[in-house]
Amino acid sequence: MAANGKKLFGAGIVVAGMLALAASGVFTHHQSTPPLKQDFTVATAPVAQTPMARTGWDYSGADAAASFKADVAALEKTKPVFVMLHDPDCSHCQDLTAQLHQIQDQHLSPVDFDVVRVDIYRFPAVTRSLMQGQGVPETHVYYGGDKPFVFSGTPETVKPLLDLMQQIQDIQAQNAKTTAPAPKPGA
Repeated sequence: MAANGKKLFGAGIVVAGMLALAASGVFTHHQSTPPLKQDFTVATAPVAQTPMARTGWDYSGADAAASFKADVAALEKTKPVFVMLHDPDCSHCQDLTAQLHQIQDQHLSPVDFDVVRVDIYRFPAVTRSLMQGQGVPETHVYYGGDKPFVFSGTPETVKPLLDLMQQIQDIQAQNAKTTAPAPKPGA
C-alpha cells in the first residue's frame, strides 16, 4: 500500500469475469499481463496534471516512453484509459476506433473512459515500450492498477467492450464500498 494511498480492491473481485472474457477468444489476452491487478492503491492527495499532448484521441507528444507512461498514469487517476497501438491504414484498427466512438457517442458505457491512440510508425519508442503482441490493434486498458488489461484485435460487436466496461464499473462500485466510512454504532 502506498504511503499516500488507500487499499481499494480486494483479491478475487471481477478477476474471474476478465479471465472469462480473455478465455472466450473475443479478445486475445497476453499471458504475461494479468487480467486485473488483485490489490492496488491510488493516491488520495490531489495530483497536479499536465494535459497529454494529443489531437482528439491521437497522441501527438514526444516519442519518449517514460513521459508517455507518466501522462497515462495521470489520466487514469480520473477514469479508465484505453491506449490503442494502431496503424492508421489498418482496417481492424479503424473498426475498433469506430466501436469505441459508438460506445462513447451513444453513452452506452456504464463508465466514463478516455482513449489514446498511438500511431506505431510515428512513435516507435512508445510502441516498443508497450507492445506485447505482434500485431495491431493492441489495446492496453489502464484502470487504476499497476498492470493494464491487454487485448489484441477487434471484437465483432461492441458487446465484449461493454462487458469489459461493466466489469470496470463493478470494480469502482466495490472500491466505493471498501472506502466508505463504517457506520457509527447506534446510528
